[in-house]
Amino acid sequence: MLGAEPSVYNSSDQILEILTELEKNHKVVLVFMWLSQRWPTIFVDKESASEIKTLIEKRIDEELGCLRIVAKAEAKKPTKKRKMAR
Repeated sequence: MLGAEPSVYNSSDQILEILTELEKNHKVVLVFMWLSQRWPTIFVDKESASEIKTLIEKRIDEELGCLRIVAKAEAKKPTKKRKMAR
């Protein structure tokens, strides 16, 4: 998921699904980081978790940017109701 490029060619629904998965992963990393504070001898790879957290946050920002672009484009598209009203 982190290796894939964000795309403005996805629909807003697809982007929201990606964001949901990224947020789930972010929560898991935060739990790991909390556990590494609590039990540092068991959860020892805090540095890698911090790097992954940063990557996930960057990707969330990118996907939110794509979502803004897609939402604007979708808002400009005429819907069936608008077409029928004309």
